[in-house]
Amino acid sequence: MTMEPLPLVHVVSGLPRSGTSLMMQMLVAGGMIALTDERRTADVSNPWGYFEYEPVKSLAKDNSWLPLAEGKVVKIILQLLPFLPAKFSYKIILMDRSLDEVMQSQSKMLAGKMAASPLVRPEILKQTFANHWDQARERISNCTNFSSLVVSHRQLLNQPESVLSIIADFISPHKLNLAAMLGSIDKSLYRSHSEQ
Repeated sequence: MTMEPLPLVHVVSGLPRSGTSLMMQMLVAGGMIALTDERRTADVSNPWGYFEYEPVKSLAKDNSWLPLAEGKVVKIILQLLPFLPAKFSYKIILMDRSLDEVMQSQSKMLAGKMAASPLVRPEILKQTFANHWDQARERISNCTNFSSLVVSHRQLLNQPESVLSIIADFISPHKLNLAAMLGSIDKSLYRSHSEQ
C-alpha cells in the first residue's frame, strides 16, 4: 500500500537577528510565495521588512492556520519548531549566525533595554539562545517528516553564489531565480560583526 505524501511546508527559522528576514526576502525574490500578513512593518533594523505571520506566535496552542502555508514559505522562530504537527512534512532552512553577532544585533535593536533589564541580562539571553538552537536541532534530527538545511549567515553574505546553489537544490522542485535572489542581498545591513 502506497502512502500518500504529506503536504509540504517550507520554513525559515533561526534565532532573532540571525538573518531569517533576509532569507525570506531572498526566497520571495527568487519566486516563492511567503505566508505573511505585513502586520509588523519595516523599520531601521529591518528596512526590507520582517516577513512575519502573526498566528505563528500562537503555534504552540493553535496550528489551524498551517494549511495556508502548504506550498509556501513561512518564518517560524526556532523555539516553536517542536510544536509543528506531524501531519505535514517540512523543509526547514535554519539560519546559523554567531551568537556574539546575534547578541550585538539584538542589543542594538533594543537600544540598550536588554542590558537595563535583569530578566534579559546578556549572559542569560545568550545561554537561552544556545539552548533553543540545540533543542531545535535535536527535534529536527528525530523527526522523519523534517528535512533541514543549515545556512551560515556569514557565508551567505560573503560567498552568496555558492550558498544560493545549495539553497536551490534543497528547495527543489521549486525553480528559484538565483539572479534575483542575489540582487536582493544588501550587504550594507551586515552591521554587527564578531571575530568568530
